[in-house]
Amino acid sequence: MGLICGQYDAKTGGGFQPAGASLHNVMSAHGPDAVTHARASTVDLKPAKVAEGSMAFMFESCLMVGVTDWGLSKCKKVQHDYHEESWIPLEPHFRRPDGAKGGEGVPVRNGGVAAAVANGGPGSQGDAAQVPHYT
Repeated sequence: MGLICGQYDAKTGGGFQPAGASLHNVMSAHGPDAVTHARASTVDLKPAKVAEGSMAFMFESCLMVGVTDWGLSKCKKVQHDYHEESWIPLEPHFRRPDGAKGGEGVPVRNGGVAAAVANGGPGSQGDAAQVPHYT
């Protein structure tokens, strides 16, 4: 994701500036931060013009992206607190339906069943064949 000018509507807290970019590997969590999610969840639902004066772009790939040592450490541009800033503040808002694999009433949090199964957390007794995998 890159921002050429203006403000990116999914990261409005000032952390994503023009000429900035972010890189997320396939199957890795990314998206609006907690502040943007809260604002979008409580805004008055009426027609609104978005992204006026902004220009952003996105590249997507189904392939794993290899990052060099320079890109990870030497360039000193990696946002080391990304997880804490973007994901920790998000609260669960969904519950599994009664009778669903993974435990009744267990909150779906940060990646849902696939992440829980992969991490051995709630839902890890679910069907492992449902967890995304590549051969």
